[in-house]
Amino acid sequence: MKYSFNFENKRVLLQPSFSFDLSVMAIYPTLVSGGTLVVLPKKATANFMVMFKVLPKMGLNTWISTPSLMDICLMDPQFKPAIYSQLERFLFCGEELTHDTAQRLKQRFPNAQIFNTYGPTEATVAVTSVEITQSVLDHYSRLPIGYVKPGSRIMVKSNHARQGELIISGANVSKGYLNNPDKTAAAFFRQHETQAYRSGDLGYFDHDLLFYSGRTDFQIKLNGYRIELEEINHYLNQLSFVTQGVAVPKYDQQGKVQQLIGAVVLKQPTDDQLADSGKLKQALEKLIMPYMVPQRFKFYQRLPLSANGKVDVKALITEVNQHD
Repeated sequence: MKYSFNFENKRVLLQPSFSFDLSVMAIYPTLVSGGTLVVLPKKATANFMVMFKVLPKMGLNTWISTPSLMDICLMDPQFKPAIYSQLERFLFCGEELTHDTAQRLKQRFPNAQIFNTYGPTEATVAVTSVEITQSVLDHYSRLPIGYVKPGSRIMVKSNHARQGELIISGANVSKGYLNNPDKTAAAFFRQHETQAYRSGDLGYFDHDLLFYSGRTDFQIKLNGYRIELEEINHYLNQLSFVTQGVAVPKYDQQGKVQQLIGAVVLKQPTDDQLADSGKLKQALEKLIMPYMVPQRFKFYQRLPLSANGKVDVKALITEVNQHD
């Protein structure tokens, strides 16, 4: 199913703060379509046990959030159709929707529609969309981010391969950053008399279906090897016994990457973290090159989230670089 949403007479979740561009996906389409915005109070998201009690009472038809928030909700055994009987559609944006998260959600809500979308603030948020059906889950290990919406254009800029930086153009692209001409000049330009934006995101097309493959600024160099951190994250989150996982760099005093640390939430953690670490390394060594496997793992009950509901990678980087 291509890009088409209608929120008429729907009760739509408004969870992110107004400073997070994801809120735009809920506010304006809902109000223009004649739907109802249902606000999840900040005090509820600050305490997950409170949130689990509040959400079932909201009578939601449409769910809009980051995948990270969904990972948390899937920890609640009461997050199911019997309790959320009116919930019929899920829309995700803001970060990568992993195959594992989408598959678990599809198993939990088999009759609901799940949509993956993509788009930065500078392009007025979502510019692609695709329904994640069971057929899509069966066919792709890394999920597509969608078909480009009418009126927008995405080009893959690459000199040597089909993967490259995503350049977004169209009437929806911003004119630039307010009172910041240098940053504007670095990110925006005119292309065929249309405003265009260098996203910093990497991706590729399979026919007209777009796939995301990482960030140009999430690339590190370790022992001479150039490593895409999001490629490690992708395979880490594919492991059946992992709920959430990200790889973060640990730096030496000169600012050089010394080692990779895996920050992981296990589905069934044990008291033997050494054994858990060994299990993770053995599983990853079958999927990625040895130099990409994190040298150490830190285990969490849940990964920290930013105010926008994304995994707070910066907080994790700060943490692993403060402690041995």
